[in-house]
Amino acid sequence: MISPVYPPDTKPLFRRSNRRYPGFWLVLAFFFAFLTGCQQKGPAPVLTHTPTPAQSTPLVVDPTPGSDPTPATTPTSALGVQAGELRGTRVRFWFAAGGELAKSLNAGIVDFNGTNPWGIWVDAATYQSATELAAQVTETQDNSLLPGVAVVYPEQASGWGKTGVQRVDLRPYIADPEWGWTKRDLEDIPGILLSAYAGGAATLGFPAQPDFRLMFYNQGWAKELGFSAPPSTPEEFTQQACAAAKANLQDASASNDGLGGWIVDTDPLTALSWIYAFGGEITPGTQTETYTFDTTEASAAFSYLKDLFDQGCAWISRNPEPYGYFANRQALFYTGGLKDLPLQAQAAQSAGTSDAWTVIPFPEQGGNAAPLVYGPDYVLLKSDAKTQLASWLLVRWLTEPENQAKWIQAGGGLATRLSALDHLEEYTRQYPQWSQAISWLPDARLAPTQASWVTVRNILQDAFAQVFRSNTTPDQIPAILQELDQTIPVVLQKNP
Repeated sequence: MISPVYPPDTKPLFRRSNRRYPGFWLVLAFFFAFLTGCQQKGPAPVLTHTPTPAQSTPLVVDPTPGSDPTPATTPTSALGVQAGELRGTRVRFWFAAGGELAKSLNAGIVDFNGTNPWGIWVDAATYQSATELAAQVTETQDNSLLPGVAVVYPEQASGWGKTGVQRVDLRPYIADPEWGWTKRDLEDIPGILLSAYAGGAATLGFPAQPDFRLMFYNQGWAKELGFSAPPSTPEEFTQQACAAAKANLQDASASNDGLGGWIVDTDPLTALSWIYAFGGEITPGTQTETYTFDTTEASAAFSYLKDLFDQGCAWISRNPEPYGYFANRQALFYTGGLKDLPLQAQAAQSAGTSDAWTVIPFPEQGGNAAPLVYGPDYVLLKSDAKTQLASWLLVRWLTEPENQAKWIQAGGGLATRLSALDHLEEYTRQYPQWSQAISWLPDARLAPTQASWVTVRNILQDAFAQVFRSNTTPDQIPAILQELDQTIPVVLQKNP
């Protein structure tokens, strides 16, 4: 699957109103006000795919509300390319994937090459990680050798302009009456997946494999410990994590002493998730503004986790893979993504456990959980008009609901089209946790996507790891955050 080595970042990030992201229709209204100059009201979103009655919405890209374009009513395309001119156009498609996802994507490209009606040919290249792919783009001296479509994290692509690599604005393609998405297509896309691009000067990518940062939770074991529901606040999280640690300490086995609560995870997105859980905000409004971690909320989050660790209710594992620990009741919680569902299911089967388990958002103060969304984008690189249109048609095909379902079954992650659920009945039966997570989309937050996040996330990870060192004391937390804020601008100035 596409390697999440470097999760994302947002723009003038997450200034939440009432600690919630704007609703689906508000986001799409903003998005298409730029394209159409009109703004109308629409229905509230749903997370199960059901046909939507024809209504007046802000997503009218065809002249008749509720209908798809027809030759009699569709305006002429403004992209300047006729269908017949696309025959023989070759598109390079670079993506980072492994295992079943790589097989599925490559098989899909073979299918596209043999069946697309325009005679477009796609040459696919697979990379070990999105980091390797992004580096290859910046190191390619001849622009004619660059891909038409690359799958990379948005913060990686955000820095390409400094190297002369130009990304294509997708808005003219999305809104084009002949080649774009219809009103119904746009209604099918969860608003959070468009929100990073709403209101900006350009739409420079579209999510390829979004995922959540979330908690895995052993319901069966928790029930035996006396808890009937997952924790929804940090206080409840502490109660359950400490109960699990105490149970392992008091049982007959000495091998699990010191284990049982939450497996410490110092990933920068985990650090952000905990900061947001305590009501914090960290991201600048522009690329030149500084990040701010030295806040009351961030201090409360880090102090909370330090206390959890010092109590023995959070612990550092030797094995980087948490699946076996979780399946064998050595961890009540661990942090991961939807891509981990099949791996956890396999570990549970190998361990022979009958424990029910699920995924939950990070517990927030006040109980208003809103998970973080991250993942790579489809990015089009500038070339000629025919290649750019052919590249867009590839992206449009890759995001069709039935194809989305194939990529999810092979590599996990969220659906970028709600109607993909119609093709995932077996998958949702096999992984009911996935269906539960999908319901969180309206309340989700975006992870950072700014170019500066490539640098900042590494500094944050180092600072976060200091919290869990045995020689770090609770009263040192403010100093760690102060040093973090002082270090970031210095490093960014040296590595702009």
